[in-house]
Amino acid sequence: MSKAILPGSTIGVFGSGQLGRMFAIEARKMGYRVHTFSPDMDTPTGQVADIETSASYDDLDRVREFAHQMAIRRPPSGDVLSQQRYKTEWRPPQHSAS
Repeated sequence: MSKAILPGSTIGVFGSGQLGRMFAIEARKMGYRVHTFSPDMDTPTGQVADIETSASYDDLDRVREFAHQMAIRRPPSGDVLSQQRYKTEWRPPQHSAS
């Protein structure tokens, strides 16, 4: 059974364009914290996110560090190569049963 991701949780957004911005605005209206990750700075999504991380998608250590802090992650919507890399190279954290 999956656990609900409640407001107050942090949603991670890989990518930083207009779609990410719209997503972040709506998520914040619902009470979620939003962190964004992209190679760029001062991005449309970053301008409304709680935290903006700027690093290359190829920097897998930074990607993993970012991803492990999130309750849920949204992969980039427009960059097919990055989406594929996200699906094949990132592994979710293993949580122990409580």
